Amino acid sequence: MPTHPFAAGVAHLASVDPQLADIIAATGPCTVTFRTERFAALVAAILSQQVSSAAARTIHRRLCELMPDGEPTPEHIAAKSPEELRTAGLSGQKAKYLHALAAFVVDGRLDLNGLDALDDESVARALVAVPGIGRWTADMFLIFSLARPDVLPLGDLAVRDAFVHHYGLTKADFPNKALEIAEAWRPWRSVACWYLYRDGDRRKGRPAVV
Repeated sequence: MPTHPFAAGVAHLASVDPQLADIIAATGPCTVTFRTERFAALVAAILSQQVSSAAARTIHRRLCELMPDGEPTPEHIAAKSPEELRTAGLSGQKAKYLHALAAFVVDGRLDLNGLDALDDESVARALVAVPGIGRWTADMFLIFSLARPDVLPLGDLAVRDAFVHHYGLTKADFPNKALEIAEAWRPWRSVACWYLYRDGDRRKGRPAVV
């Protein structure tokens, strides 16, 4: 059975951070799954902005129904107007964002297959150039689509909540104190954040989502 790409980071994190060691012991092995269909991952990220997971799934289903073969490819979305995309239940803004994403991919301004050759910051810059994609979405894409091991999404509310809960940080401690704590996690900060996500879900009685 192949080794999980993040597995090597678990022992490191447990050895350098007692808080994480406890979380790792309670959570078990790292089992994060990666979304390898890159365009689909970005479409899902746009659809999920400021709506519930159930609403995002409904909109995605309706969007698929608008596509010629049931698949929201860049070419299919680019061929639709934002007004047509809105019939799937998207807001006017999200329809424009989705149309812009498709156009960036179709005309080559965003080369999704070429992202592997870029470092993390260059990937983030390429993504946030697309309307509707911000730094948080770029960070999630780096972790869960490109499997980059050393991303620290300090704009993520769940990660910030974990720093407050486990390390006693206050609002004034961000970002400097959080960066200081996470320095010991390098080069596995993505793995640390996955464990913080899972711990937060457990503390709040929610099912794991990543």
